[in-house]
Amino acid sequence: MVIILSFDSENLISHVPAKEFTDAYALGNGRLGVLDYGGAECRRLSLNLDELWAGYPRDSVVRDSVVYYREARRLSREGKLAEAQKLLEKNFQSFDVFPYLPLGTLYIETDVKRASGLERILSLSDAVSSVTYEKGGVKYKTECFVSAPSNCVVYRMTAENGTIPPVRIRFESPLRFSAETVKDGYVKISGECPGDVIDDEPVYFEESDKRGIAFVATFACDVPGAVCDGASISVPACEEFTLLFGAVSDFGGWDSPRRTLTEDNDAVKLALSKSYDVLLDEHVKDHRQYYDRVKLDLDTSDGGLDTQTRLEKHAEGAEDPALYELLFNFGRYLMISGSRPGSQCMNLQGIWNEKVMPPWRSDYTVNINTEMNYWPALSVGLPEMYEPYLSLIEDISQSGKAVAREYYGARGYCCHHNTDIFRTATPVQGSAVWSFWPMAGGWFADDHYKYSRYTGKREDKIKSLDILRSCCEFYLDVLEDDGTGELIFEPSTSPENDYSERSSHDDLAVSRTTAMTQDIIRAVFFDYISLCEDLGIDDIHYKEVRSTLNCIRKYKVDSQGRIIEWYEEEIESEPHHRHMSPVWGLYPGELYSLDGTPAAAEACRKLIESRGDAGTGWSLGWKICLRAKLREGDKCLKLIDMQLSPSSSKSIMYRSKGGTYSNMFDAHPPFQIDGNFGSCAGIASMFLQSDRDNIYLLPALPKAWSNGSVSGLCTIYGVRVDIKWMDGKVTDYTVYDDEKKYNVIDCTSLSNNGV
Repeated sequence: MVIILSFDSENLISHVPAKEFTDAYALGNGRLGVLDYGGAECRRLSLNLDELWAGYPRDSVVRDSVVYYREARRLSREGKLAEAQKLLEKNFQSFDVFPYLPLGTLYIETDVKRASGLERILSLSDAVSSVTYEKGGVKYKTECFVSAPSNCVVYRMTAENGTIPPVRIRFESPLRFSAETVKDGYVKISGECPGDVIDDEPVYFEESDKRGIAFVATFACDVPGAVCDGASISVPACEEFTLLFGAVSDFGGWDSPRRTLTEDNDAVKLALSKSYDVLLDEHVKDHRQYYDRVKLDLDTSDGGLDTQTRLEKHAEGAEDPALYELLFNFGRYLMISGSRPGSQCMNLQGIWNEKVMPPWRSDYTVNINTEMNYWPALSVGLPEMYEPYLSLIEDISQSGKAVAREYYGARGYCCHHNTDIFRTATPVQGSAVWSFWPMAGGWFADDHYKYSRYTGKREDKIKSLDILRSCCEFYLDVLEDDGTGELIFEPSTSPENDYSERSSHDDLAVSRTTAMTQDIIRAVFFDYISLCEDLGIDDIHYKEVRSTLNCIRKYKVDSQGRIIEWYEEEIESEPHHRHMSPVWGLYPGELYSLDGTPAAAEACRKLIESRGDAGTGWSLGWKICLRAKLREGDKCLKLIDMQLSPSSSKSIMYRSKGGTYSNMFDAHPPFQIDGNFGSCAGIASMFLQSDRDNIYLLPALPKAWSNGSVSGLCTIYGVRVDIKWMDGKVTDYTVYDDEKKYNVIDCTSLSNNGV
């Protein structure tokens, strides 16, 4: 018997305090991040500031590295790929990037022991975390949110039919800091990030050019009689109180001087002058102006079962249509909370991290993860939240110029597979399977172009044109004839995957070129040509790129009809590898499609099939997007169900499966935020896709989602679309397009749709 659960699609619910990072509820305004653990006796708020990274600006470029690149290229041409790889690993690297750091923790301790009826809720529509509980007839309620208008954390506690016992609020941090009392109820924290982290321990340097990023934080309570002692505030018994927290750093930019730090009282001081109701109202209005742009309804109703139980029952086979809505809405919520104009780009964990040395440094891993963080932003109508990613791209287009010159002897810019707040673009330490991958700059340029296409603004197009031109210059300088008349970038790797060398059977990452390398180059050239023609530019750069495009090596197909990942058909060391790099041209690259290039799409489908369905959280997200492009709705739903598998793993298990934690964070495992965004983008793509001429309605609708509606999704040109359907058929739609530049195609009758 199938049990049907119809529960909430806009609230996370729990009846116990969070024990782990992945149980706590995420709040943020792009700059400040909070994880709310939600207890009664002790409330724990884990704090982050987006600009707090270990390290300092440094020149990581190793001069004249081009000598080793050219030697590796010669070895590759001669078929000596193992030698080329060893040379690159020994001589063609630089420093590892710096890690993203926690700010600290606020503990709010009360003498309310053995309370009953605890319930904590994260409202996605209001971006407020609330906790209610009862003891001795007194009903306690707390609310917490991170206000973008006020730029501070706001925490409120009230008692109904009684008073709140004395409360102690204290701040702790793994970073170096000192505390001083500004006035009663008002504490200033002055701190400093380490210059490095070695063996999981922060290391501080005294040299001025190696000092870490400095910060100032303030927290204050609005109750008269609150007393400060060091980094703590003691609050007397009261009926209600409001706590405010703000922070700022002296980071001025990757290529700019440090900002002068003064007391960060302005945000907190201004917030203290407003009532709690005003702060809450400003916050909710600000959040909803973004959140309410999109609405998904899969014919569900509301309820109150806790989120962890829902995940467990869903895994056992119970139907819970609203859980899919919740996953989709949570991705949109995280985008609004984790990325705002003026903030830093989201890293591997968004803005939420508690460790001095988190997994993979919680850095920008730019061979898939950072890009995936922003996959849903445009399709769900949140172009403002794309701005920090654009800033990262624009910075790298400058910092990567020295890398292109010194490592490849080329014009333009490039970036390898890691970067940090200081915009490092050089290859890091370790195996070539990840270190030697200079293709992030091209992926960045393609994404910047997609944004300018979405907005249609001339100033955005001009910025994209400059970045694309620089990227094209780099590729024009490194492309060479492979001996068949085709141009390749040699040698190359396919991100984090390797193959078995035929004679020695050793694992190799380096090949003459790879499918992803070539597809990224082709996409960048197509983008540049398209944008030049849009802007009416017909100069020497345009002519050179256009004449070169047709000579670039295109995809090849192996004996099984699949896209070949490397230069030749090889024996795969890991046939079910998590990276879907060979089919980048299908998604997100937009080179291949069912209608435009059916043969290429079929070769992609066969490669996807051979990789299998299992994967890390972000890999599942990518596969959902790929299956949506192939209009395989039921396969998409199977992958979403796998993503929603409850996970409790905190260890690094990236070769197995993903899943979802009780706070809806994606399990890589451990936690990585990209899977949340990949799933969100994939779900959006199941309902709406578009290309230059067409809008595709419900291209990948599963049988199980036969009734529903969605409003506010956007095309590649930023045109909003609303759709309603019943019994698997479109019943109504609206395209908000004054120029009428699209053909609208109802995909529900297509054979591979799954309906």
